[in-house]
Amino acid sequence: MTEQRWQSERFAGRVLLVDGDPRARARIEAVLAERWPVLSVSTIAEARDALGRGGVAALITSATLPDGRGVDLLSWCYEHVPTVARIVRGSGVALLADAINRGRVFHALKEPLVDAALIDAVGRAIERYQLESGARSSQERYRELFELAQVGLLCATPSGRLLEVNQALARDLGREGVEALIGHELAMLVVDTTQWERALDVLGSGAALSDFELALRHSGGEPVYFLVNAELRRLGTGEHVLEASLLNYTNRRQHEQERRELHEHLFRVQRTETVGALAGGIAHDFNNLLTIILNCASTLGERVAHRPELAGSVGSIRDAATRAASLTTQLLNFARGGGSRSAKLKINDSVRDVVGLLSETVRRGIAIELELGEELPALVGNSDELHQCILNLSLNACEAMGAQGRLTIATRRGRWPRTGASSHAAAKPGDYIEVVVGDTGPGMSPEVQARIFEPFFTTKRRSSGGAGLGLGLGLGLAMVQRIVERHDGSIALQSAVGEGTSVSLLFPIPAARRGPPRAPKPKPKPARPGPSSSLIILADDEPAIRRVGKRILERERYKVITAENGEEAVARVQEHPEVLLVILDLVMPVMSGEEAYAKIREFNEDARFLLCTGHAVTRSLHNILRDARVRLLHKPYSIAEFTEAVRGVLEDSGGRRR
Repeated sequence: MTEQRWQSERFAGRVLLVDGDPRARARIEAVLAERWPVLSVSTIAEARDALGRGGVAALITSATLPDGRGVDLLSWCYEHVPTVARIVRGSGVALLADAINRGRVFHALKEPLVDAALIDAVGRAIERYQLESGARSSQERYRELFELAQVGLLCATPSGRLLEVNQALARDLGREGVEALIGHELAMLVVDTTQWERALDVLGSGAALSDFELALRHSGGEPVYFLVNAELRRLGTGEHVLEASLLNYTNRRQHEQERRELHEHLFRVQRTETVGALAGGIAHDFNNLLTIILNCASTLGERVAHRPELAGSVGSIRDAATRAASLTTQLLNFARGGGSRSAKLKINDSVRDVVGLLSETVRRGIAIELELGEELPALVGNSDELHQCILNLSLNACEAMGAQGRLTIATRRGRWPRTGASSHAAAKPGDYIEVVVGDTGPGMSPEVQARIFEPFFTTKRRSSGGAGLGLGLGLGLAMVQRIVERHDGSIALQSAVGEGTSVSLLFPIPAARRGPPRAPKPKPKPARPGPSSSLIILADDEPAIRRVGKRILERERYKVITAENGEEAVARVQEHPEVLLVILDLVMPVMSGEEAYAKIREFNEDARFLLCTGHAVTRSLHNILRDARVRLLHKPYSIAEFTEAVRGVLEDSGGRRR
């Protein structure tokens, strides 16, 4: 160790020299003072006082002092100020050996002292002091960072017994202090033991864990999710310890789950919109075809009314077409979310109608039980749609039960929220009529329940049991949900594997109107224009509808001019300003019915309009219907509905009827 090195060392502190001999103390002080600051005392008591005040880096003591042995001073220093570098000098070999064996000194110098040996011993002692001080300082900084870190930290045995944890980890796990965790096995805190076993396998192979997902149990019992980074470290003793950081990402995990659910919801909405676009085109064509079938069936029915063997078949055709028209309307309303024609109805009547159909179709091993509430108030809704809801749920329940089981359909009046009842997130507080369809089938898993109302999701499989495509289209329950929501209601599902399924439909009870209804003011009826003076423009892109419509109107003695699209209808009205009625299909090529109405209204304020559509009423159509000379006719329609609508719009001059 060179003198230049020691002179260049950054040395914070003094050398404490303890010796009862003033001359020896002065000589040693003179040797050391050129390199380090020196404080000299003569007794153990003075040395303890100096050590207690601090600022001492190295202690040099003689083996024998006026008030005791130097070894006793070294022992006291070792216990109370362990960071001070300790040096003993003397002539007794046994005494020096005892001090060294006890580990009380860094160096022992034998008398007589040599200046170079003294300087080298002090230099080495101070170097060791600095190394140990640095290590202790680093350890203190590490401990401070360990405790103040906002991320959970732990040190454990390779098997997972906790040796150290910081306050952040204790806080994340709901413990008041780290003492509640130290000494416990980490495996006892793990929610999923297979996760922990997989982590141990990775660590045992010598690899490190990087962002490994691990769920630990909170003191309250709920899981806390962490991203773990860990590895096994080998100590100087050859032993291994597990050191890990645990980032609590429970909140982030919840936000990611909510984002996934939002993405799935958006995907379902987009898929429903796709269905809407497809159903819109199909419904338009179907409604045109059904209109033709209904009108032709009505005409044929009039001609064969005197032949019962044919009249019955014609009636069946008409009934089937009417039912098909209802189903087409429901499909369109489901896809587009449009409204439907509503009226007052009794829910128990719909239930009895469904049971009447089921009694002829369900298996004999399935018992049907009714629990119908008495004196239930009337609902305002579409009877066909509610009938379809109950029928769909009942058929699904029967199919789920197989050959045997019990189907229960109950109706009752209740107020929500109700203590002990299942939660209906979409149900607002108030009075409801509840329709419950329950079965004793196998029930559904949580995964199936989460998707049961999705469009195109189906659990119906081929009878062979293969993994083929489902036999169902997956639109039935989705349609039920849309119908219920369109009636301002809500739907709830209760099911468990092996315990059956119960579906509750909640329909709000309409609030009673305040005060007696106002009597309608009588409106003067103008003289009905004679058919011979009534020119009608009929515009539709379907040739068969134009032919049937013209034949019906001409049979009523109206003059009829047909048009293939809206643009041609506008031209015909310009050619015949005396026209009284324009019948427009709203969906036509070149120019739509709404566009044609706007063009005609610009130059003919007196014309009346009958708008025909198989779609839901849009906002723009609502605005058109504010015109008192406009009436709406839904496709498909019968001859009677068509002729009544024509007469109504020609006779009605003050109000608007739909």
